Amino acid sequence: MENEIQLEFDEREIALGDSQKDIKAREIFIIQLYKCWERENPDKRIYNESLKDFIYVNSEGKRETTHHAARTCLSTLALFHLSDILKNAEFVTFDETKSKRQKKSFEKMIIMKRNEYKLTVGVTKTENKKIQYCIALIE
Repeated sequence: MENEIQLEFDEREIALGDSQKDIKAREIFIIQLYKCWERENPDKRIYNESLKDFIYVNSEGKRETTHHAARTCLSTLALFHLSDILKNAEFVTFDETKSKRQKKSFEKMIIMKRNEYKLTVGVTKTENKKIQYCIALIE
């Protein structure tokens, strides 16, 4: 698939268990996936067809995604398709900001879907920029 992250390791290297050690290993794995993606996408953004706007990837979104996606092996696998998800996810609905962290940075949240993955996008208060907030498997 176009723009998928190509790495020297494969999904067999992803820890499969639910232990704290396995979750930490997946967090490290996700951080490496993001580093590879950023090398291929130095602008740290992808144009989304459904929103007709760019979705930016920043540290807040990477942190939130790493935290959530590392909980399961299948959510971790979503990051192999980061470009595809950002580009082709389709708008589902708007959502209110819920956490203090969301309220501090975002006016509202956009819920999107691409195949079995949910993409949450925050809309910034000041610039109306779309920021990738979280990617996870739909459960």
